[in-house]
Amino acid sequence: MVKETKFFRKQARKADAAAVRAPDTELEADLRALARGFRAQADALKQKKKNQKAPGKPKERPTRKRRGPSK
Repeated sequence: MVKETKFFRKQARKADAAAVRAPDTELEADLRALARGFRAQADALKQKKKNQKAPGKPKERPTRKRRGPSK
């Protein structure tokens, strides 16, 4: 099973490639907009996944001060 973010980024690359081959400028602009939309979806999914992981992050333990050399 392909990850959703990877799928959207692949679709964005395909839309960009099709835009290069587009016969007119209007179609090219539409395909570029589609590619931007796919990238935005991938970024949103990545951010959502990142935000879900954050609350479960273990807390950092406080460090203890070291004593100097004893005399």
